Amino acid sequence: MGASQDVASACPVQLPQFPATPDAMKDLTIINTLLSWNCPVLPADSKSCCNLHGIALRELAQVVSRLQSSDCARNFEPHHGWQCPICLLMDYSEGESKVCCLMCGHSESRNHFRRQEEPADDASTAGPVAL
Repeated sequence: MGASQDVASACPVQLPQFPATPDAMKDLTIINTLLSWNCPVLPADSKSCCNLHGIALRELAQVVSRLQSSDCARNFEPHHGWQCPICLLMDYSEGESKVCCLMCGHSESRNHFRRQEEPADDASTAGPVAL
């Protein structure tokens, strides 16, 4: 683990009622997104070791650069309707009676848990809780 990862793992998360999403899942969701892009192939790409490093990650870097120079989104935060207990990805499935993780396929009924914002019988309860 690199020094920046050590510091990041010691920091609070954006949604403290949920655990942090693991780096492996962050990598997998980015790779999954890259697989849905049809990127231009530049002449220099033929010298690269593979399409991931030569084409897809170059395109991702351009997207990141473009987004970093875009207007601020002060209210930007992760989805917070539900967090998959298996892969720890956040989801926006609020109001649905059954939720299903788009990454790992885990599904469960909404009556098996509640979000922190919902009223609880015990005021000390935080985060998704089995009922």
